[in-house]
Amino acid sequence: MKPLSAFAFIKGSIPKLLPMAITVCLAVAVLYFMAMFTQQINTGVEEAGIYPLEKMSLILGDKSGVSKDDINNIGKNISNSKIFVINPIDVTYYNIIGYTSAFIIMSGQKDIEPIMKMQNFKLIEGCLPQKPMEIVLNKKLAENYGFKLGTVIRKNTKGWRIEKDLKVVGIFEGRAVTGMGMEDESILKPRNPYISLLVGSDAGSLQPVNKYIEKNFSGKYQTLTLEAEKNTLNNFNGPINALELFIGLVLICVIGVFLSNITSIQYSLRRKELELLNAIGYTRKYIVKKALKEIAVAAGLGYIVGILLAVALGWGMNICFLSEKGMSFPLFLGGSMFSVLIVPAAIILFSIKAPLKLTKFRDLA
Repeated sequence: MKPLSAFAFIKGSIPKLLPMAITVCLAVAVLYFMAMFTQQINTGVEEAGIYPLEKMSLILGDKSGVSKDDINNIGKNISNSKIFVINPIDVTYYNIIGYTSAFIIMSGQKDIEPIMKMQNFKLIEGCLPQKPMEIVLNKKLAENYGFKLGTVIRKNTKGWRIEKDLKVVGIFEGRAVTGMGMEDESILKPRNPYISLLVGSDAGSLQPVNKYIEKNFSGKYQTLTLEAEKNTLNNFNGPINALELFIGLVLICVIGVFLSNITSIQYSLRRKELELLNAIGYTRKYIVKKALKEIAVAAGLGYIVGILLAVALGWGMNICFLSEKGMSFPLFLGGSMFSVLIVPAAIILFSIKAPLKLTKFRDLA
């Protein structure tokens, strides 16, 4: 018996396979776009809340500021530490569904360059602050608000909790989305309201520093350390990831049942075709294999087009809306591409039931 080519078997069934391919395409596109959406939100939170703390930790003073004794104790008990007295400013870093909190580090002029060096910031426009209330911003934070060199940020600017106008004199690039500014030296005194500490380390790891800070100051001041912020982010992401998984499973089940019924109807209409193939000598096993290839081609094509559709949508939104605001959808997520393979795999498992059921004839050979 001459082998029946998969192409010949599939060729006459293209119109019948299109609903399956289109459904798989849309399901994959939705799930992959959700993954890009979630990753964009997580990236924004990490840029503003996690990455700045990879090189430094903060001890935030309240209305009574930070005491001189506490500053001295940190210097004595943490070897290789760098301590900077700062006056942090809270700002809002917007993302596609809301915002996260970021901060501008206002310090003395002599401390600006060491802090920027510690954070691996690279100045790409303008200059470092030379006068009080001059600031330099991460490029993404500047784009987030549409700020450029020379922009004066007024006291009533939405998202900026400031008591004095600020002037943007420089733009830098770096992993941490934050800003640096020059504060009046008379304000950077222990016990002044909201005066805080920035603590870095020459040892290459902040873990010992953070342990000391959490142990000795977490009950007295608000502290921001890498480990604590990562735990907060994980607690925030947990429900979101669970919701994404739940939606994905529901979507797969609904689509699987829908396509299972559609496939059953389609193969019922092709029953005579299958019986004829069996009558001329093709075995049931051989026909089922061809049907499986047919379904796999439709599911695979839907998967590829679905990924491309989601990427095209994300790219279009980046170009039209997000890039100018310092945001962007990540287009290629290897882990998510692999995880959404569950869609075509599940569809194949759901759909193969129909040809198995409708080829229960006895082979002639």
